[in-house]
Amino acid sequence: MNVAHVAAERIGGPESRAVAIDADACASRYGISKRHWMRLVDAGKAPQPLRLGRLVRWAISSGSSSLEAWEANGCKPIRQVGRAG
Repeated sequence: MNVAHVAAERIGGPESRAVAIDADACASRYGISKRHWMRLVDAGKAPQPLRLGRLVRWAISSGSSSLEAWEANGCKPIRQVGRAG
């Protein structure tokens, strides 16, 4: 893998074939800091990541918990807080 491909995959740009991206790329995608992105995830306001051992990634376009599905839904909080009824 060449350096340009690794950089594109890390950033998650249109030239990338990445299926999932890390927290740094998510933060860059939404123009916020990595710390703020993780706060959103921890608070249930952003999609939960896929975890494979120590590897933590967010799916870009596959399934209802992907970043694109979340964006299409208006970036609404994932976790509903409060009582039902």
